[in-house]
Amino acid sequence: MLEHAHPLLASPPQARLGGVRAASPADVRHADAPWTAPATGRAPFVRDTLVLWNNSLVPGNYEATNPVYSSPMVYDPRVHAMFIAEIGRLEEVPDNRSRPVSYLPLPGGDVALDYDSGRGDLLVSDGGHSIQLYSDTNYSLVGRINTSCGASSIAYDSGLGEIFAIACGPGEVTVYSDSTLREVGSVPATFLASSLVYDRGKSEVFAHSGGYLGDNLTVISDATNRVVANLTMGGEETNLAYDNGTGEIFAGSYLRGEVQVVSDGNNSIVANITLTDFPISLAYDYSRRAMLVANYDTGMLSVIPDGTHRVASTTSVGTWPVWASYDPGSGTVYVTDGYASIWVLSDLTWKIVSTLWAGSTPLGILFDSHAQEVYVAEFAWGSLSAISPVTRRITTTIGVGARPDAIAADVGDGKLFVANYGSNNVSVVSDTTQRVIATAPVGIGPSALAFDEAKAELFVTNNGSANVSIISTNSDTVIGTIRVGSNPDCIAYDAGRGELFVGNYGSNTTSVINDTTDAIVATVGVGLNPRGAAYDPSQGEVFIANYGSRSVSVISDLTHRVIATPTVGYNPVGLTVIPEKGEVWVAESNNYTVSVLSDTVPRILGSVQVGTGPDELAYDPGTGEMYVDNNAQGTVSVLSLGDQAFYPARFAESGLPPGIEWSVTWNGTSEGTVGATLSIPASNGSYQYAVTPPSAYQSNPSGGTINIQGAAARQDVVFALPTGRSFPILFSESGLPNGSPWSVTSVGTTETSSSFAAKFDAPNGSYPYMVTESGSFDPVPSSGLVEVAGAAVNVSIRFVQGMPASYAVQFGEIGLPTGTSWSVILGNTSRSSSSSIVGFSEPNGTYAYRVTAPIGWAARPDVGTLRVAGVRVQLAVQFAAALPVGGHNTSSSRNATGWFVWTPELSAALLAGASAAVATAVLWRHLRQRRAAPRPPNVQLP
Repeated sequence: MLEHAHPLLASPPQARLGGVRAASPADVRHADAPWTAPATGRAPFVRDTLVLWNNSLVPGNYEATNPVYSSPMVYDPRVHAMFIAEIGRLEEVPDNRSRPVSYLPLPGGDVALDYDSGRGDLLVSDGGHSIQLYSDTNYSLVGRINTSCGASSIAYDSGLGEIFAIACGPGEVTVYSDSTLREVGSVPATFLASSLVYDRGKSEVFAHSGGYLGDNLTVISDATNRVVANLTMGGEETNLAYDNGTGEIFAGSYLRGEVQVVSDGNNSIVANITLTDFPISLAYDYSRRAMLVANYDTGMLSVIPDGTHRVASTTSVGTWPVWASYDPGSGTVYVTDGYASIWVLSDLTWKIVSTLWAGSTPLGILFDSHAQEVYVAEFAWGSLSAISPVTRRITTTIGVGARPDAIAADVGDGKLFVANYGSNNVSVVSDTTQRVIATAPVGIGPSALAFDEAKAELFVTNNGSANVSIISTNSDTVIGTIRVGSNPDCIAYDAGRGELFVGNYGSNTTSVINDTTDAIVATVGVGLNPRGAAYDPSQGEVFIANYGSRSVSVISDLTHRVIATPTVGYNPVGLTVIPEKGEVWVAESNNYTVSVLSDTVPRILGSVQVGTGPDELAYDPGTGEMYVDNNAQGTVSVLSLGDQAFYPARFAESGLPPGIEWSVTWNGTSEGTVGATLSIPASNGSYQYAVTPPSAYQSNPSGGTINIQGAAARQDVVFALPTGRSFPILFSESGLPNGSPWSVTSVGTTETSSSFAAKFDAPNGSYPYMVTESGSFDPVPSSGLVEVAGAAVNVSIRFVQGMPASYAVQFGEIGLPTGTSWSVILGNTSRSSSSSIVGFSEPNGTYAYRVTAPIGWAARPDVGTLRVAGVRVQLAVQFAAALPVGGHNTSSSRNATGWFVWTPELSAALLAGASAAVATAVLWRHLRQRRAAPRPPNVQLP
């Protein structure tokens, strides 16, 4: 299971949000501001909207009705096809087909649908003032029934050839003849019906009424058009289905999470079946004799066999299923979900056998300068569409893998690379022939691409595999894999330093990869859920869009650190940089906008409203237009960048101590910094500003007007403490030895004292201070803030002695077999080792030591003292096998008496106070020349 669900499978679209003020990051303070066009320039705007599913171009920012949210379905046995009603059209999917073959445009609104088997027509009500009849063979309109106020549900009565329709008010279930298309009766009942179903076994119509008027199931005779029974039901928002195998009506209670079963023999409730939350749609399978229930909240399809009144099995059917229908021609069940998918299940195995896609869901977009076309990856359709920048319409559609969602281009070779999220591969497309020329398998869920022109390599982030695949673009084959963070979801290539920046959605980090070694050289913490990345060559920076924290992280490619975090709109996703304009464009998927940042002073210059769910952006430098794919709306917005230019208004301060924050209110928005310069991008015009100095300081000037006219403007600001009465600030210390120097910085100066006190004079206000350490003594507190309010202030500082410095003391053994354990006691500390070194860390002083040899061995020296005096100390210990009584040893490590040969150079190196360099050289020379001695006999020392 992927930790990061794909955006299309994450959540349904949310309501638009407006009037939201941006949070203020620590380094830059600002509020979001809409684009405002000054008299001398025009701000960016949406010039045209391309509707992808029908390739139509509409001027302006047009919110198309993308046919994604499919609802009612009905099977037509005469043409052996399932008809699916969507927003704006009716689709025909023949038996055993993997996608719709034809479309019928419909008016917008909620659609009610049924099939008239007597006429062979499709009955379609759009909730308006008519029920329309379409021929199922040629889609021609063959009839119309005028209704008083529309029909929210319809049911065809095959016994009498009549159409029952729910009207808009109580007592308005109206009956129409399908031969005359006129009203032949109405049901005189006082209920507000919500759904209808025809019972062919009893020639009755069941109507459910729910809501504030009650919760009833009304039984209507089609012979008399009168109510013959009323049943009190158990839940609101009930939907109905007829089981002709048992002669029962199944009523699904959406809110109560249950299905009630009504016998049509005595019109009574015979069973209550508890399900998971929100059973939203029911369909009867004639072949398997089972009732099918789609549960909206859990995404499951429940199967209830005839006569059991129990759930026998469940199958996952995607996200938020909203409608179920049975296709007897192919023995399959169709289930539509809240997004663009239509799941097709076999009723033999209850497993998904195919997936259809209803609407257009563009997820990747790219301008190809070689082909001079804009390419869009159609996630739902598994295709790549080419858009002409001249006509702004689709010219070619190329089939690629499943669920494509990212595109990259090798302009030199005329290749396009498409990451297929659903088929775990990358399609290689020739932009000349418009055909797939190769396919490279990669990891799970490839989601982003970056082309490295210098190395002729393509880097692919695999969202589900937590790695990056490397594809040679010469052979179009995978040549390596790099492990990165959790759910890598975006990538940018830094041509200036030859590095790849990979945003890890699940780890909230960015991995930096060297393209020469293919190794990670840094991991940078960013915001929540990074989803977009772009490199800015003019600034040497990488911009990361943080989907979950409404921000953009700006990373220096020199230091691999975040240097700014400007706040943007909700759920930023795609990024693109226009270096020549000094702008970074950010698509904000849940804000329905594209924001523009200045790349010199990261702040929002303005925002442009586009379509629903903007995801990626592509810039065409030839036309100066920006293309934005709106994945939840199925459109591409074509933006004119306008002619509005921005120039920096620079404020340079003097007079403040380092680290003191000051701010400028510019055009109604406060901008703050702790640096010496504050830059604010602005277009041509006249702007009012006001300087806000730190507490106790005055500024000159305090405000004024700056004119921007085609160039940067500079304003110097001088800060100073006001003249007038001052009060003493007295810092007093304790803990230092007499005469020890110490210093404190405050009120813009540093005072050094060898006595117990240091004094400043300052007027009323707040003053930060910082105390420096003195030798090995640390100040407590070391910094703080002093408030002067008309009187002297005393601040007490206590110095405490820090931990003394420690130096390495190392004992190195010579003569023991490799892996033999030995030990040393230094002072009161005992250490053992099976290696050549026993190490300690001690402050200056004199220490006694004792070396403990393993059984059968003797050490020289074994006891003694050593002195630590500000440098590392190293001591060599030589081991030899002990002699048994009366025995002898010819080892070269012993002299004639059987003791160690203590060489002059070793003795000199071990003298107290010998230089660390000499001791180190001698010790390690002996250790390198050491040979493993034979295992000693198991005897005691004589």
